[in-house]
Formats: sequence, structure tokens, C-alpha cells
Amino acid sequence: MKAATDLLASIQTSLELVRTTTIYSFVVCNLSGQMNAAAAEAKARVVLRGLGFSPANIDGPLKDLSGGWKTRCEIACALCQPADLLLLDEPTNFLDLPSIIWLQKYVEKLTDATVVIVTHDRDFADAICEELLVLRNQQIEPFKGNLSTYERERHKKARWMETMKAAQDKQKAHMQSTIAGNI
Repeated sequence: MKAATDLLASIQTSLELVRTTTIYSFVVCNLSGQMNAAAAEAKARVVLRGLGFSPANIDGPLKDLSGGWKTRCEIACALCQPADLLLLDEPTNFLDLPSIIWLQKYVEKLTDATVVIVTHDRDFADAICEELLVLRNQQIEPFKGNLSTYERERHKKARWMETMKAAQDKQKAHMQSTIAGNI
């Protein structure tokens, strides 16, 4: 019985090792297929230059950068990785105008990823948004179009609702005066 238990444990350990090796090999193969190491450095340099880094800063130590430049580094890291979904939270906060324009053009060219951006930069949002998810009164309201179009439509709807309410109030007042006149 002891020999059988030891044999079973040995087989189980071997199977675990084979299983682990297979998963590891799979991950390594997928990563090497997704990450072209030769192009990775070139892409990183293009992204960092687009975000305003000088060649000296690119090759310098990260610890020498200020908080804003470290944030630009984090944006660059996100942009350099292959992704189906790219989440950017206030990406323009630490960027100057040329870097914002570069980022806008870069994001517009992304075709293989869905990009979700949280931003208060209205011009940036108008330039790149195709669809909005507006959180209002604890509900998400989807809208096809950019921020300016959304606000125009919202104001147009508000004016229409005011006009309808005024018409209803006028009709209600007329009915009340008719009823009062017939009593």
C-alpha cells in the first residue's frame, strides 16, 4: 500500500511538473509572439519622444524624474503594451500642449484596442471621443458622439422639455379657467 501511494505521489508530481512547464511554455510563446523585442525599444523611444522626453531623459535614470515626468513614463508604458482595452485616467494632466496633441493623434490611430478615457480636458475629449458613457444620477447614459455634441443635444432636450412644460401649464390653466367658468 505504501509503495502504491508513493508511486501515485511521484506520478502526480511529474504530471504537475509537465502541466506547469506546458503553461509556462505557452505563456513564453505567446509573449514572444506579441512582443517583438527588436521593435519594442524603438516603439518605446517614439512614444517617449512624443510625450516630450528629451533623448537625455530617455536614457537617464527614472529616479531623477519629477512626479509629472514619472506619470508620463507610466502613460508611455501603457501605450507600449499590446492591449484589447486601454484605460487612461486623466492622461493629459501632466502633459504640455505638444504632448497632448501627439497623444491625441496616437490614440486616434489605435485600431486594435478599445480606449476608455476619463478626462476633464474638453478639447481632448472632443477630438478623440466617438462614444460617451456619462455618469449622471448614479446611472450610466451612453451617447454616440463627442462631448460638445452631447452637451448641445442635452441643452436642446432641456429647452424642448421647458417648452413642453410651458405648453402643458398653459393648457392646464385654460382647462381650469374653463371649469371655473362653468361652475
